[in-house]
Amino acid sequence: MSKHNNTAGGGLYLCKGRQLQCLVWYITSLERWKAVKFPDPIADYGFSEPNKILQKEVYTYAKEDNFNALFGLLSDKRDRVSSEEVLNVIFKHVAASGNSLLHVAASHGSEGVIQLLCHHFPLLITRKNFLGDNALHLAARAGRFDTIQNLIEHVKIDPHKTLELASLLRMKNNKGNTPLRDAVIKGCREVACFLVNEDLEVSYHKNKEDKSPLYLAVESCDEEMLASFIEAMPEGNLEKLAVGKPDIMLPEDKKGGNLLHLAASMGFLSGARLLVSRCPVAASQSNEEGNLPIHVACQKGHLEVVRELLTYWFDPMDLLQKEGLSFLYLFFEHLLM
Repeated sequence: MSKHNNTAGGGLYLCKGRQLQCLVWYITSLERWKAVKFPDPIADYGFSEPNKILQKEVYTYAKEDNFNALFGLLSDKRDRVSSEEVLNVIFKHVAASGNSLLHVAASHGSEGVIQLLCHHFPLLITRKNFLGDNALHLAARAGRFDTIQNLIEHVKIDPHKTLELASLLRMKNNKGNTPLRDAVIKGCREVACFLVNEDLEVSYHKNKEDKSPLYLAVESCDEEMLASFIEAMPEGNLEKLAVGKPDIMLPEDKKGGNLLHLAASMGFLSGARLLVSRCPVAASQSNEEGNLPIHVACQKGHLEVVRELLTYWFDPMDLLQKEGLSFLYLFFEHLLM
């Protein structure tokens, strides 16, 4: 038995030793390619029109994180053809969807290729495909946390300050979606939390449907996502939004309510509890129909939400809506429907 355990332990030790060797080789190879000189593109290259489909070989290298093969090929083109040919492959050769090599790498989590592309060609980070997505959009939708960190870190450490981080995080695709909104839609909480902490402001930005990521977190009844947004907010920020920017709290076509109206309408109890505890004033705001959040909960028959919101009122007479109807009347009216 002892001999068997020793053999297993030796195998594990050997495995760990190989892993360490592989890691050292990986890092050494990356640093070697970072030290290689590639042509610096002028700013216009970042917006140049694509003119050729990526070769399958090149696409596969980016997809499979084979950075040695990819940058060996680029280095060969630089030496045998021209520097301009290298820039054409990087900026003008795209997949059928308009994806650059960085888009491809970001979609598949090819971290080595991402590091080298961002290091040598930082203008690629804001490059958009035919749907208006940059690499951050694709990584956010795929829930690739390491890739998101990788891309953002390169923007932060770029000595030339080629890009502004806030501008990257707030970039919208053709649907008006930011990377954060895409992460919320896909339920990628870890990515969404990270992006919110990098730039809280983007959680209020609306897309073409007039919905912000914060709104979507409530609409989807995702308690963890909503909690992450609220935790990222400085104390009182949510209340300031409710008072000073009601248009940010909900789309205009939702009867002028705030996020608490939405949570009440959805029967999202934990979300309503979070919102009202962080922003009590939201409970006393009326929508365009003169209804408080508690009235909306009554109309929808969400008794647990009604009970929760009642704890913020001392006198039931304060709960009359603009037509003079009490919350109890509205609740029983719902039951009789």
